[in-house]
Amino acid sequence: MSSDRPVTAHDVQRIVGQLDDARAAEVVATKATVSELVAAYQWVNSNDTPGLHEARSPKVKRLCDILDQPGLGDEEI
Repeated sequence: MSSDRPVTAHDVQRIVGQLDDARAAEVVATKATVSELVAAYQWVNSNDTPGLHEARSPKVKRLCDILDQPGLGDEEI
C-alpha cells in the first residue's frame, strides 16, 4: 500500500477505527494522504507534551482537529 496516495473511507476505518460517517467523510474531504492520516492519528494519541514533535503541516493539523473531537475513543459519562 502506498502511503502517498489519498486516504479513502476504508483507510480511515483501518487506521483510526470506528468513526462516525460525517467525521470519516470530513477526513476524506481533506484529500490527505495515508501517511498524513497516520501522522495525525499518532499525534492525537501521543502522550508527549504538545510542541515537542516536529512541526505539523496545515493538513495534518486539520486532521488532528477532526480526530481530536470528543467521541473518538472518549466515552462521555
